[in-house]
Amino acid sequence: MPFQWESRALRAYAENQVALAEAFKMADSDKDGVVNGGDAVKFFRQSGLHDEALSRVWKGSSEGQPHLGIGGFKKALGLVANEMDAFNPPEREVTGNPFLDGPSGAAPIPPRKPPPAP
Repeated sequence: MPFQWESRALRAYAENQVALAEAFKMADSDKDGVVNGGDAVKFFRQSGLHDEALSRVWKGSSEGQPHLGIGGFKKALGLVANEMDAFNPPEREVTGNPFLDGPSGAAPIPPRKPPPAP
């Protein structure tokens, strides 16, 4: 089964030990037992995130180390999922109430009342 770059799928991989191990093997392109910076770039760029977001993922998951073990990789999957959600937030439910939904889905700001006359 091909790897799925959707935030929900990434969280599922992180929570399933077998799927996590398989994803780790895919990311460890040089098969040295760790995901180093080069491996991480090749693997996580497939997510479509920009380098700035991927840098935040690396910093948040590597804890200053030059590579990721399975624990750091699991954390990285979760951080990639979070970055994907921030970049592409889920659709907001439309209630059908024009006051709550407003033209853009946000509640409209009520008009200001003029100050009372002196």
